Amino acid sequence: MGLDLLRELGDGEFHLLRGDIQQRLQKWDKALRDYATAEEMLPNNQEPLLRRAETLENMGDSEKALEAYARAIKLAPDNPVPYLLRAFLYDRKGDRARADSDRRFALRLRKRCGA
Repeated sequence: MGLDLLRELGDGEFHLLRGDIQQRLQKWDKALRDYATAEEMLPNNQEPLLRRAETLENMGDSEKALEAYARAIKLAPDNPVPYLLRAFLYDRKGDRARADSDRRFALRLRKRCGA
């Protein structure tokens, strides 16, 4: 019955939430499947891509995580969040130049949006 209530949110949101649960349980492959389904159902929403990137980072696959961040940025280039998340990943990889570049760009976007 609880899952039926979640389904009322919409199938895409359901898969996002179920992916979040799978991620917290460290069931990475199941989380990625749910996020992929959510991405198909919510093609104009960055959230599935951002959560996919986070899962890939948790799995240790930083290159695929960077690809997911790039796709999220392409989907909504005026949103500073994916730039900041990608900057954190670049920091962890030791790429300070790219991390700083993404942080500066995110800050410019926030100022432009008045946030």
